[in-house]
Amino acid sequence: MFVLILLSILGLPNIENIPLQFIFKFCNFNFILLDCIRKIERRLRFTRGDHGDEQQMAAKTVLLVDDEEIVIGVGRQMLEKLGFAVLTANNGKEALDVYKNNQTEIDFVVLDMIMPDMGAADTYDGLRSINPAVKVLLSSGYGADQQTNELLRRGCCGFIQKPFNMKGLSEKIEEILTGT
Repeated sequence: MFVLILLSILGLPNIENIPLQFIFKFCNFNFILLDCIRKIERRLRFTRGDHGDEQQMAAKTVLLVDDEEIVIGVGRQMLEKLGFAVLTANNGKEALDVYKNNQTEIDFVVLDMIMPDMGAADTYDGLRSINPAVKVLLSSGYGADQQTNELLRRGCCGFIQKPFNMKGLSEKIEEILTGT
């Protein structure tokens, strides 16, 4: 615990530059602590947009698709706080229009499973017809069901259950963008 507090005070420097003997002297759970520190460091780099590259990665853009205004509002705030530019759509047809007009800027889509007129499956098919490599994170207030699992098998990148929090959303997005 002391090492974690110390590293926090020091601004979590690059963990590879800290001698392992220093960490091992202060903790009985050496490997657990080291793994935790690396995860925290990776999360901080991800949320700041610093992926260890020489150049700072350009800001990412997400298309948030949901028929509930409250989800759009809260989701937009969370995504913006994570450093993303956000485009929104209130239904599948609108999502296809927004994606078609902005596909070169959109890095991934957060897609609600259940919407009136055009659900997630049809919307996903439309997105794939525009861009076969589209990255889609499915979201639903219900758990993953047969339809969700089918869309995941067809190429959607992940699923997050609503209501989601900042940490959960950040982790899912990181998985999609880094391929982990």
